[in-house]
Amino acid sequence: NHTINITPALSIADNARISPVIYPVPANDELIVEMDNISDYKVALFNTLGQNFNITSKEVDANKLSLNTQNLANGVYLIRFENGTIVDTKRIIVRH
Repeated sequence: NHTINITPALSIADNARISPVIYPVPANDELIVEMDNISDYKVALFNTLGQNFNITSKEVDANKLSLNTQNLANGVYLIRFENGTIVDTKRIIVRH
């Protein structure tokens, strides 16, 4: 016997809550992420192979986060935002 668990997909309303403004793109030494209540989210950075990068981040205020990208190699990265059942991923580029 096999059990298949089916979870409901995010509704349009859930997905609409994730609308970060990310700049500059491409990032050089710093990347700014602005989003309502960003301090409520777990933010993680991955490369395209799925490797997690523990980068230094600084909360500027409840709606703005600064990520230090100085030590990252040039390339494409993914930022993952997670808050309970709300999960979204955005693509960024780092170029020095």
